[in-house]
Amino acid sequence: MAQGYIESKANMELEVIAEEYFEKLAIAHHLHLKISKEMQCLESIYCAKNLRTLFLLSCDWYYRHMLLSNSFHHFKYAVENLIHLRCLHMLWRVQIEELLETFCNLYNLQTLIFECSYISKLSQGMSKQINLRHLIFHKYDDNHYDDLGEVVFPKGIGKLIGLRTLSVFNISDKDDREGCKLGELKNLNQLRGTFTINGMRNVANVNEAQNAQLKDKINLRGLVLSYETADVGDNEVGISEMEKFLKEKSRMENDVKVLNAL
Repeated sequence: MAQGYIESKANMELEVIAEEYFEKLAIAHHLHLKISKEMQCLESIYCAKNLRTLFLLSCDWYYRHMLLSNSFHHFKYAVENLIHLRCLHMLWRVQIEELLETFCNLYNLQTLIFECSYISKLSQGMSKQINLRHLIFHKYDDNHYDDLGEVVFPKGIGKLIGLRTLSVFNISDKDDREGCKLGELKNLNQLRGTFTINGMRNVANVNEAQNAQLKDKINLRGLVLSYETADVGDNEVGISEMEKFLKEKSRMENDVKVLNAL
């Protein structure tokens, strides 16, 4: 799909067609390119200007060494040069936020997957990646995956109307004017699978919840509403009303099961 070889068919998503092709290819063969030397890696990335798919999987010491050297600057420049890139998958054991700013200029990117040991926020410029279909990220440390509920989402992520896959959706604090609000979900009607909404305690009222337009998310199969009840305080009744509203909209109008409300 990243190469543009998958042609759409009536009533079939590109992802479904691609999965069928992938299963056949996986049976046939597996390709793996290993580049051991740092400069060879950078040169290979920089020269591959027409690259459509890039997997960057390596060990901890390599990335830490690159961050502490001038190679990190060259690495960012090399990746930014890949303007035709459709799929990027990174296993990054250190802070990744500076790199995310670089990825925002990859306007043709359709799939972005990254695993890292530390991330506090997504890039503000991510709203420019209007062709993004799959945004998957994990915090991985000490051989287990950590909670993503504290990762700050940027204002404007609702512009990514082509999103099919999103790990979680985090609502920012009420006082954060540059943060993400529940209403950003309004036009993300291609979302599918099971979906988690963190920070329900930051939703001001039922009207704000209504702006999410859950009834239009016809491909969702599961919904998790998460908020810390210890922080609710005097707003507990209001939270209960919003929870009831979202459940009713999901179950009755959209056939989406609410898996949990924390």
